[in-house]
Amino acid sequence: MVGVGDGGDDVRAGGQAFGDAAGPEVRVRGQRVAEPERAGPMRIAKALARAGLCSRREAERWITSGWVKVDGVVIDTLGVRISPDARIEIDPAAR
Repeated sequence: MVGVGDGGDDVRAGGQAFGDAAGPEVRVRGQRVAEPERAGPMRIAKALARAGLCSRREAERWITSGWVKVDGVVIDTLGVRISPDARIEIDPAAR
């Protein structure tokens, strides 16, 4: 897996992590990408798609292939909801 600063994609959904108390946001490599319409948990595939990394369907393939980690844990089950401040890591094999 690849994380911040080593060339991989790192996504953090959640305004709290970046000092934005107004609501969650998605960042890739430290840059703001999109802002979801609500602050609650969202499906991981949706978070990846909102970040512009892939489509929801492609995100589902990444997840079932074991290429996605949430807070350091490999997620291979579809439909998992993540908190707004979860850290998502994408394996380079997904590209």
